[in-house]
Amino acid sequence: NNDIARFAHLVGDEALYQNALVAVTMAAGVPVLLYGSEQALEGRPDMKPGQEHDGYRLPLWEVGYQRSETFKFLKSLLWLRKEFDGFHHSPPQILFSDHKVLAFERGNVQVVLTSRGSSEHFESRVMWGNASRRIEERCNLLSLEKEMCMVLPATGFRQLDLHGGKPLVMVPRSIYEKYKAELKSAEKAARTPPETSGTSRVVQASSETSRALRPQAKALKMLDLRLGEWRNMPEVELELETMARFSRPQRQEDVVQMDCTGWPTNSEMPLHLDHWYPPLGVLPSQSLQASVVDGCVVSDNVVARRQGTDYALCNNDYSCSQHLSPDMSSTTFRERPLLHITYGQLYTGFYHTMVEMIPRFVEYLPALRQGEMDILLTDSAEAKALEPLMARLGVPSSSLVVANKKSPICSKKLIFKVGVSAPISPSSFVDLRRALSLPRSSEGGHVVILSRGSGSRSLQNEAELARALEGLGRQVLVWHAHDGNLPETIEVLSKAELLVGNHGANLVNMLYAPADAKVLEIVPQVPFPMVNSQYRTLAGALGFEYRTVGHHVSHADINFALKDTAAQAIGGYSVDIPKVKAAAASLLRAKTPEIKMKL
Repeated sequence: NNDIARFAHLVGDEALYQNALVAVTMAAGVPVLLYGSEQALEGRPDMKPGQEHDGYRLPLWEVGYQRSETFKFLKSLLWLRKEFDGFHHSPPQILFSDHKVLAFERGNVQVVLTSRGSSEHFESRVMWGNASRRIEERCNLLSLEKEMCMVLPATGFRQLDLHGGKPLVMVPRSIYEKYKAELKSAEKAARTPPETSGTSRVVQASSETSRALRPQAKALKMLDLRLGEWRNMPEVELELETMARFSRPQRQEDVVQMDCTGWPTNSEMPLHLDHWYPPLGVLPSQSLQASVVDGCVVSDNVVARRQGTDYALCNNDYSCSQHLSPDMSSTTFRERPLLHITYGQLYTGFYHTMVEMIPRFVEYLPALRQGEMDILLTDSAEAKALEPLMARLGVPSSSLVVANKKSPICSKKLIFKVGVSAPISPSSFVDLRRALSLPRSSEGGHVVILSRGSGSRSLQNEAELARALEGLGRQVLVWHAHDGNLPETIEVLSKAELLVGNHGANLVNMLYAPADAKVLEIVPQVPFPMVNSQYRTLAGALGFEYRTVGHHVSHADINFALKDTAAQAIGGYSVDIPKVKAAAASLLRAKTPEIKMKL
């Protein structure tokens, strides 16, 4: 009805209004739009008495007829319908739906709608399509000024990022470029008179021809994993493993924890989906193993020279954008196979090394122990930190090779793995724990507080907390683990019935605890993204009973200048001792899960 407030006014959100327009134009049937919808007319409730009706139907020439962004938005959708003959032969096929997102496909056009509304955050969803479809590139027709394209792999899994609550209409690259070209042609025709001479066109063609014939100094082919190009390198073996999802402890709704960037936030993820890792609706964990004959590492990139051509393997925006000029004149060549365990690792630190790297290479321990294979590391500090663990695993320190950043290091066979969607496998932790030969202490039943010393996120009332926990009838040990006391750390944790620790890499030491241990994580709650679910996930992979205690950190204990490096932004603070003690008592009373890992 023309005489009531319009939908754009009632919904009051640009992103939601755009989602509604896409739903109307891309759903089955014939779209019906009231004039003025293309201008996002809202109606004007501020009109004087008796003039309200005129405010709801303003003359279009007074509101920027063809100049509005909504007009351009709707024009692109209607152009697409015309291009595909109204989609009359392509009924909608639902790809994904949940409490916030609906995705469907019409032919080879993918539509993603969300009811989230305008937001500064983004989230991702994974669609399952036709796994036999060839690799192709899709672009968002609604994002012309800032190109948003993605490659759809032949695996059938497609992860889409939703930014700002805006809808997506993903079309083949050819359709995207065709529409852009038509817009550009129309703008040019409106701006300039028709050409009367073809001179400029001939000059341009001549310029392009000379560039194409210009000789290259050296042939370098950058092969992108995301485009399926790694198989184009001669003499490379690839093996892809898709890991089974596993259950993890249920999150507590009053404690904010995040998962990987782009995944739905815990607060928006239903419990029955969040119970799994990765959560349902997110890409399954995958690990790709590559074995390259006569492969070299150049600036942390893998390069191989084949008949005068250098092939470089890359797997993310950073590595694929690097301009490599490999100089092989001062190459170090090793006869033994080289295990490049840090390849493609975006994050460094103790957690990522212990959880994401080491377990994936346990299968090579026999060869490493026999001196038949070496491990490549990026720097000497990393090698020194790993030495105690390697010694415990029976790997000689001579097997740790540090890369020379100034010259390539090559091997008869270079082996590395690339993780997709945070690969964690419970079975790999079982193998790692078995290889560590963890002791079985007869002095069980201890409560071990994993101390962070005086560093960031340390507990200022740690001693008082220890005395309070002694009231639970258990011996309490406060232990600060570091690189130099691994044997002692393993011995202390072998006695643990309950581990208590503040959020941080010190909780990785739960790897050394008995199979029936329980974990209590103190989770600082701060007004910026920081705390993630990685230790809840690790506890799930190890089969441990796990709970959290949320603690709201006061602004006085936060250095907001460091919030972009969130791990250092929180100094020491005092925890709520009665709250932690109550949670610890509850855990100690809890029954051990029936299904436990077998060591």
